[in-house]
Amino acid sequence: MQTIFLALAAAAAIAAAPAGAATITDGTVSSAFLFAPTIALSDAESAFSVAKGSTFQVVSTGAFAAAAGLTGTMDGAVRFSKTVGTAIDQTLTNLFQFGDGHGGQFDFSAFRAITTAFADRSDVSTSGSLVLYGFTSNPLRAQDATASTLTITFNATGNSAFSGSATLATTSAAPAPTIAAVPEPTTWAMMLVGLGMVAGAARYRRRSLTARLA
Repeated sequence: MQTIFLALAAAAAIAAAPAGAATITDGTVSSAFLFAPTIALSDAESAFSVAKGSTFQVVSTGAFAAAAGLTGTMDGAVRFSKTVGTAIDQTLTNLFQFGDGHGGQFDFSAFRAITTAFADRSDVSTSGSLVLYGFTSNPLRAQDATASTLTITFNATGNSAFSGSATLATTSAAPAPTIAAVPEPTTWAMMLVGLGMVAGAARYRRRSLTARLA
């Protein structure tokens, strides 16, 4: 009897919980054969930019497994600081895009860039690593914006052109304001009903045990 009460209470609580938006599950995607980006270094903010339509090939795992071998595009300029640990807020809409392997498309938009590594020796080499915090979505698949990070690394040796690589990861970061979910009145009511049912089952069991001992 107690088991039945517990099962009913659990089912009621689940039914009362509000349905969440579809998000993208954990996964990473690394870009191979990436473009030769333009790196504009200045005394103030620097920029990592790629020409519209710059393409790369996707090597992916997890949620992005179906995209392996497909091509994507990166378009825009990322502002960053040459001082490691500095964050620069900005708006980068659909900076990173690639097919999902099912006819849809993943879109990554960023709102913050943090410099995690930087080294610049004039006429010798320059290298750096940026982490972009943002969101990945796939509207065609009804997958809403999911917290994501995009790590961009670049380097140049001597007078050679810059080379770059990127790794996108979902649900791994994104320091954005969050609002704690507040249970709806119906949820509270069903939780109270469930607790009452559990208490009733325990009381019924004690009475049954007392009757048998008597």
